[in-house]
Amino acid sequence: RRAAGRAARRAATGGHAMPLNPARHDPAWLGRLSLALVAVVLLKPLLWATEFKPGLLFEPDALRVMGGFLRSFVPPAHGAAFLGQVARETWATVAMATAGVTLALLLAVPLTLLGTRALSVSALRGRMAALP
Repeated sequence: RRAAGRAARRAATGGHAMPLNPARHDPAWLGRLSLALVAVVLLKPLLWATEFKPGLLFEPDALRVMGGFLRSFVPPAHGAAFLGQVARETWATVAMATAGVTLALLLAVPLTLLGTRALSVSALRGRMAALP
């Protein structure tokens, strides 16, 4: 069934496996490729300057430290004191998030209404009068 479909597509496209559709051609591919190459050329010296060396993660000493860290998770802690601390900190996180969202809304809604031309008083009632 698939072979018959492929054969039909090849016949419809003049023997080509993929149709040469100009609408599917990306006219900006050269610019994107150039930008990617420029980014690599600019970022490589920055990685050298910051001494970015991901290969150090796979050295024996680093692997031993990471293994010890991961082993410390097994078995997981589930004592009453620990779970109480987790619950308190979770509640503090929820409280901070709620306060942040509330403050953001208190600032965002009035500023949005002031900045939106479509909701301005002149747009709702026509041209504003010179005097109230």
